[in-house]
Amino acid sequence: MDDGGARKRLAKETRRAAIEIADLFKVITVRAIRYPKDEEAQQRARLALGFYNDVAPFPQLVIDEISAKRLPFGYATKNYAALRPRYLPTEIYEAIIAHVLEFTYFVRQRTLVSLSASSKRLRYLAEPHLYRRPRGAHSIERQWRFMFSLYLEPQRGHLVQSLEFGWFPRPDNSKLLIDIVHACPNVRELQIQRGSRLSDVGLTTREDVNVLATIFAASPRVTHFWYSTFTEWLPEADRYGNEQQVIYELCAVDDRFAKFAAQLQDLALHGQVNWLVRALLHHTSPTLKSLTLGQDIDLGFRPQLLSSLSLRSPHLETLEIRCIIATGEDLIKACNKWTKSLRALHVYDIEFSNGCIGDIIKIMEVLENLHLGYACVPSLGDLEAIAQSPPQRFKSISVHDMNIPGPIDHTSADRIERAIASLMLSHSSTLTNVNFIPHMFKLGKRMIVSCKQMVNLEELYVAFSSDVTAADVDSLLESCPKLCSVPRQFHELSLQPEKWKEREVAEEREFNAEYEMLPPSLG
Repeated sequence: MDDGGARKRLAKETRRAAIEIADLFKVITVRAIRYPKDEEAQQRARLALGFYNDVAPFPQLVIDEISAKRLPFGYATKNYAALRPRYLPTEIYEAIIAHVLEFTYFVRQRTLVSLSASSKRLRYLAEPHLYRRPRGAHSIERQWRFMFSLYLEPQRGHLVQSLEFGWFPRPDNSKLLIDIVHACPNVRELQIQRGSRLSDVGLTTREDVNVLATIFAASPRVTHFWYSTFTEWLPEADRYGNEQQVIYELCAVDDRFAKFAAQLQDLALHGQVNWLVRALLHHTSPTLKSLTLGQDIDLGFRPQLLSSLSLRSPHLETLEIRCIIATGEDLIKACNKWTKSLRALHVYDIEFSNGCIGDIIKIMEVLENLHLGYACVPSLGDLEAIAQSPPQRFKSISVHDMNIPGPIDHTSADRIERAIASLMLSHSSTLTNVNFIPHMFKLGKRMIVSCKQMVNLEELYVAFSSDVTAADVDSLLESCPKLCSVPRQFHELSLQPEKWKEREVAEEREFNAEYEMLPPSLG
């Protein structure tokens, strides 16, 4: 860990932000000097001066003394009345904004900023789109610019419905984030990443616990919360210095964590966050609909965590657990509570699974998406239970490993292929994504026959046996018109590889077009 280097880097970012805001301050004061009768310009200048002098803990920089002292600013402009803008009909401005909203994200944001600077009416129409989901404040510089903007125009903070920012190990950064959250009382979605590189301090202190609790208390409308760490890796015993038990106790008695957890509909935790798992998961409510736990989390502190969670949050619709689940029995008990609500189940590692996947599938009534990761090893019986589930329900199935005793002989391979083919046929009208462990065994013509019935299939990752021909592969071009994501073996076997490539390129182009419309995200 290079703690000194991290401190210098963050201090340098803070100073760059100070210089930039000082430049903005000068621009604002120059306008106030030029237009002394413009009340908005005068007010912005006073707020900018107050922000720089009283709010921001910036190093002392040289600011124009005339700009700093002359309030109200400057001299009268003789032709001020002649400079008053003439406005077009409101419908024209609305049409301009509507057209800009069709641009890709970065072009859209830059254009909206330019338009909002050109006239008051365009600013009134553009700012709701700029601030509803602002670009993520992943750096200290961007955070200070955002705070400065909110300070000059406090009503902007009320427009913000989604906040995304990095949290860096500095007390002044913690205070800045608290100020930002306080300025945005209507936020519904909150994403926080602790640190930005592996050299950042990974230690969690009692001050950090209080900071996050304060942020939670200032976020009464947040229903979607995502938290992750990107810092140096520390063993659990070293993550809290000598205060591990103190921090656990603080989380247990601080009702700000409990109140925040109870209001959530969507919760995602990743990284070195065991303390936060303890602080939040014991207090979820029936409003919780989605839960994601990352691979670095340790659930061993409470073996019955999931079954306990299901009692407090019986309407869960999406469960994604990338870390180790201690027992399959705990997951089965939880799924018994979620049998009529759970639509997506993603699990990556279950110790002592003992055929639990098949038992779960038998009781689930609305499950549509199933993902079993590389460390989750269902048995052949589990696979057959999936194949025998009620028809025309599953949309996505992904199985990356299996527990097959001994080598895969002809009999077991035939049972596996029959189960997969039966599953695909049973859900042929609903399945869009299929991924079956191509490294373990190969599927033959029986699977091709089932695939031909899957008119909505978009993604298929399997390995073919030697009896599958080029004609079999190419027959899917017509039978599955939406199929575009396929393994390289399709291109190698096909007599029409250019058509598979065309579909692949078209799908990638469509994905990129949709991606470019969205703001960049930590998650």
